[in-house]
Amino acid sequence: MNLLRNKWVRLAAALAWMGVIFYLSSQSRLPDLSHSLSDALQDILGHFFAYGVLALLVYWALEVVGVSRPAIVTLAVVLLYGLSDELHQAFVPGRHPDPFDIATDLAGGAVALLVVAALRRRRASLHSSQR
Repeated sequence: MNLLRNKWVRLAAALAWMGVIFYLSSQSRLPDLSHSLSDALQDILGHFFAYGVLALLVYWALEVVGVSRPAIVTLAVVLLYGLSDELHQAFVPGRHPDPFDIATDLAGGAVALLVVAALRRRRASLHSSQR
């Protein structure tokens, strides 16, 4: 059995990434990754990237389960986890909930799913032209 096709491995990957997000949200201060970017831009890019990866992993997990609308369910998971993340930050010293972060989370998830859809269309087009 191919390990990457195993639904439990895929689910574990999505849950592990959720754990990474939770851990980062538990920190009073996040590391400064780039001295050339403003704090606000780092925050936006961080949310966009983190939730884009979350969307990819959730979609990847749902793909083998047979969910009828995996993209919609994935965006719902991203939104709900983003909401819970902001609520969690309300209890972390030095952090605060921000509705803009939720919008950025959802945008990151949506863009990741759009990239997946575009790549699949391209692969299908290449595959059909090779016949």
